[in-house]
Amino acid sequence: MATLALLIAGISWLIIWWHQHLTHGDTAFNEENLVLGLTWMDSGKVLVLPLGLFFVAIVGLYWSMSQPGLPGKVGFAVSAGSLFAVIAGTALQFWGFEWSSYEEEFEDQAIGVGGALQAAATPVLALSLIVFGVALGRRRILSTWIAPALPISALATFYLTPTNPFPGALWLALAGAVLWRAQTCRV
Repeated sequence: MATLALLIAGISWLIIWWHQHLTHGDTAFNEENLVLGLTWMDSGKVLVLPLGLFFVAIVGLYWSMSQPGLPGKVGFAVSAGSLFAVIAGTALQFWGFEWSSYEEEFEDQAIGVGGALQAAATPVLALSLIVFGVALGRRRILSTWIAPALPISALATFYLTPTNPFPGALWLALAGAVLWRAQTCRV
């Protein structure tokens, strides 16, 4: 379950990133392009999909630990709660914009409740994913070399905006590492 969720989350994040790249551009200046009739803020609305799939992946990774121990339980609980807050903040940040319109600009809304929720929850998510990643490494579910991808991908979901490819690429790498680990542990 975790591998498939990470795979779909990574692919969907990269598609959203590419759409935002084409519509917003690479600089702070918003080019205000439409691609497939959608603005970059429209594709921002869909960010809840890969974030929700990342939530499913975290749940799947937790379930794969037979005895998570106290750090695993706390790391998972705080990660799940803060990721839910990031998802809610993302929805609040983008769903207020009219579809296919640049009439209201993103900057006009300032940070808003959604942005504030994301800004507060993202560092908590990153820190809790460090604890959770260590627990996953100790239970040999993730290799220690890939565990840092969890908190790095969390930070990149908000603090490297507009959307960038890092979370998607890291989630694809995590999917491969989980799959590889599952295959090598079976042999």
